[in-house]
Amino acid sequence: MRTVSQISRDQRARNRAAYRARILIVDDLSLNREIAAALLEAHGFLIAEAESGEAAVGYLSTDTADLVLMDIRMPLMNGIEATQIIRGLGTATRSIPILAVSSETTDEAVQSYAAAGMNGLVAKPVDEQVLLREIERHLSPRARGRIEHDTPLLDRNKLQEMTVVLGAERARMLALAFADQLEHSFLSNQTVSQREAHDLINAAGVMGLEQLVDLCRQIQDDRSAASGRDETLMRHVRKLKNQVLAICRKEIIPSLTAGV
Repeated sequence: MRTVSQISRDQRARNRAAYRARILIVDDLSLNREIAAALLEAHGFLIAEAESGEAAVGYLSTDTADLVLMDIRMPLMNGIEATQIIRGLGTATRSIPILAVSSETTDEAVQSYAAAGMNGLVAKPVDEQVLLREIERHLSPRARGRIEHDTPLLDRNKLQEMTVVLGAERARMLALAFADQLEHSFLSNQTVSQREAHDLINAAGVMGLEQLVDLCRQIQDDRSAASGRDETLMRHVRKLKNQVLAICRKEIIPSLTAGV
């Protein structure tokens, strides 16, 4: 029988490979961003948003993304101009795939996108399957590996292993303490949340809360978290937090109480 520490090590090794690909959506219309974000989040992507070409340049000057969806027609700085500046920011931004999102699909338009440094085109109105196909085609092999990893919300085999190792009563006490700790986490700034993520990883892994471990590890390791620049991961973990608390209170803790 594996010990708790062995289970935890196995969990950490799996979650290092589970980091999800991050997509930066650039569009001056909030409705367009919301639609694209909802669609891509449903397929397991992490989302960052920029409301203008200038905002996209600012984001990529300090943070990173695995792929950019770049609207072409935007006021002040259009998608072509933003792409040209992004490509000149430095080595890191030269290799990020940038897909034009535009209703202008003539040969001349497509050539102008390529000349600016864009890698492809997603035509408007956007078709979900075409969008997903183009995203996965242009992601790096490392990023594709991230999204192909299917991480469950709760691994019930892990939960059972914890119960066998600890016994039902100790497992129930751990679950109660964990739920209380999680409820009071991720309410402050990113620096504090980074420490909270570190504190939650071990117990979440032992309990089989795979998606939470995944996001906690990303928050803990995210280079932008300490400076408070990136809210993307925090938005995701706060949403996931409510799902995990619900499953703890409605399924995990009642099942362990019944087993006492």
